[in-house]
Amino acid sequence: MDVVRPKSAITYYWLASGWVAPALLGILLLPMYFLSLAGNHTEAEDALVYAADVRRADPVSLSHPNHILYGWLGYGFYRLIDVVRPGSDPLFALQILDALSGTVGVVILFCLLRRLLGPYPAAAASLFLGLSYGYWWYSVESEVYVVSAATLIAAFGLAYRALSHPSTRSYFLLGAGHGLAVLAHVSNVLFAAVVLATLLLMRARVGPGISLKNFVAYALSIACVAGLPYAAAATLVARLSSVEELSEWLAYYIVVEKYGGLDLLTPVKASIGMARAMIGGHFVFAFPALGDVMTSVGDFYLFEERFLARGFDSTMAIGLLFATLLFCGVIVRLIAVGVRNWRMVSSMHSQLVVLLLAWLVPYAVFFAWYDPKNLEFWIAPMVPITILLSLPLATDASDRSSQSVPALVVAAVVLLGLINWFGSVRPQQSPDLDFWRQKGAWYESHARSGDLIVAGGGYVWASYLTYYTRARVFALDQHLRHAVGDRKGLFRQLDLLIQETFTGGGDVYFTVDAIGEDPEIDGFGHRWDGEDRMALREWLFTIKKCDACAATFSAKCSQRSVTFSLEGIRSADISPADSMRAGGTIRCRWHQTKGCASFDTATIRQTPGFAKKSWP
Repeated sequence: MDVVRPKSAITYYWLASGWVAPALLGILLLPMYFLSLAGNHTEAEDALVYAADVRRADPVSLSHPNHILYGWLGYGFYRLIDVVRPGSDPLFALQILDALSGTVGVVILFCLLRRLLGPYPAAAASLFLGLSYGYWWYSVESEVYVVSAATLIAAFGLAYRALSHPSTRSYFLLGAGHGLAVLAHVSNVLFAAVVLATLLLMRARVGPGISLKNFVAYALSIACVAGLPYAAAATLVARLSSVEELSEWLAYYIVVEKYGGLDLLTPVKASIGMARAMIGGHFVFAFPALGDVMTSVGDFYLFEERFLARGFDSTMAIGLLFATLLFCGVIVRLIAVGVRNWRMVSSMHSQLVVLLLAWLVPYAVFFAWYDPKNLEFWIAPMVPITILLSLPLATDASDRSSQSVPALVVAAVVLLGLINWFGSVRPQQSPDLDFWRQKGAWYESHARSGDLIVAGGGYVWASYLTYYTRARVFALDQHLRHAVGDRKGLFRQLDLLIQETFTGGGDVYFTVDAIGEDPEIDGFGHRWDGEDRMALREWLFTIKKCDACAATFSAKCSQRSVTFSLEGIRSADISPADSMRAGGTIRCRWHQTKGCASFDTATIRQTPGFAKKSWP
């Protein structure tokens, strides 16, 4: 007679054995990621920069010192896609690459934890990670952080393997895995804390001699896998010739951009960044008061999120808010159970807990200092966090609170998926609520190949214009930042570009950000400094007198003039003779009307890039 297994036993069997469960997990996640590819890029604006780098195939741009692997991997994948589907969009190809990477990362995590903790904790941690907003969204966008997370998960598995089965080979593989993670993102040098923890735990067990031997194997491996590509990129691609250039290249954002710092709000900002890596929370901006609180904590406007919030129905937003509060309650309950059973958990899985903390703490401390509110930096720490949240499922505790853990985990996973889908992912699938895309819609339809767009508004605005228009984009504010001491030379260069554009039959466009009375450097609220503003104003006043281009300007302006666009609204022409007047008033001729009209740039600038009447 055949033995009939209970349903729970059958479920356990399918989860615990073979390839079926990992395959089902991949079949669940990959189509979900494919069906939710990003159409709105305001969350991860660098996506367009990476896609443009792949399209240009510039070795210097592809060899970005923060993530050498991603540029070249993305370029190779794009070329492969282009063979199968000629004329493919680089942005789409990179999104597919990230969706594949995100799925592989979750499947690797499941296989690793199934062996260490059992099938239920493995399934819980994998779904927590795969449905968390940061991991989900960066799996459907052309960004570096999910590829980085996938390599870290693999490296963590190699670290645990090296600890449980120490050998020269296992530590050599650990060095290779860690080296690959460093190539994926330079911040993964912090994973050295996990390697150090494995060495210390092994040393206590087998003695210092074997520990040193294995460390040498690890060091040689990571030097080959990560060190050689970095050396090649620095010397052969970036052409660096001094230690100073190398240090600035490696630590550009800290040395030049001045990232990093602590203040009284750092814990709050870090909590927001970590929480948003779990729940996107875009629906919060449907409530103006809550949006104001979020804005006050940061040092930028969050106008992109406010623009996106126009798409939220108030009833839906209220429902998502209550679901989020319920999710938080479930997580607090899981944490309470974990704390109550901490002694049992730590004794059963002591080495795993040590390695998880060695991963989590250095990353959390560094990113709390570096850029605490940026959710993309909390994707890597989210991996050990989700594993720690699933640990109560791995205990044999029989008390009533522990027996409720499976139901709590299921509720948390379902709530997490629903909140992030309806509250963040689905609204960002359409470009209609993408602030920068809508701001640049006029240029997409009017600017032609051979035209020139002189833009202010920061690298994000310039990235959108560069990727979505056929025109050449001159990011005036970005050039000014790097032209300290030679601003007049920069404007001479711009004059020549304008002359070349007109000579070639093209048009010249100035964005509001570039010629406003008090234009912003970028969407984060940073202003032009006084010298930059004076240099810009002097150029605008004297552009008609420029010997190099006056004749060209006069000839062309009588035909089509220099176009001034109120992005997303309508456009007007400015003649050089009426370029700028005292008080920031511009004399315009509307395309849609006859005659002239006066427009005060201060009125335009009350909202970033949009006329006041169009602001939500």
